[in-house]
Amino acid sequence: MKTVKDFYILTRLLIILILFISNNSTCEIPITGAFGVKFGDILQENIRPKCFNRFCNITPPVNSFAFSDYSVYLTQNKKIYKICASSAQQSFDECLTNAKFYVDTVENMYDIKFVAAENKLVDIHSKQWTYIASSPSIDIQVNCIDNTISPDFKKVRAQEFILNVTYKDYSESPY
Repeated sequence: MKTVKDFYILTRLLIILILFISNNSTCEIPITGAFGVKFGDILQENIRPKCFNRFCNITPPVNSFAFSDYSVYLTQNKKIYKICASSAQQSFDECLTNAKFYVDTVENMYDIKFVAAENKLVDIHSKQWTYIASSPSIDIQVNCIDNTISPDFKKVRAQEFILNVTYKDYSESPY
């Protein structure tokens, strides 16, 4: 590799491949999961879940070093219908750069279009930038949250990069 920048670009591309490794990467095939976790599957003990009601923190079969925390949401029958990943970021600008990179890559891989929401104040504690994409079976949200407005939240996680992928085609209600 010629430079650190080349390494950084190749590393980011590898992240995207790892992110959707459980899926086929052609636009004719629908997104069926992320990080080696598939929608509609029953939660398995091998991903070491720590559950609170129907929300579970997990260690997925495929990790991406772009994210540090993973979780799934379950239906009443313990079927996975939502997969989430998040990580702290060094700055809000870094978060926006990473989010845009993921959005562009997913748009190209799956022929799905994202809409960007404007930077807005969520509440008195944080601001957020969101990219949203929807297909007949999947909703995808890519969020950047900046909690530096509040000194209380800044201690926890100043900037956060969040990916949510929700499967809409389940026969049972998740609630």
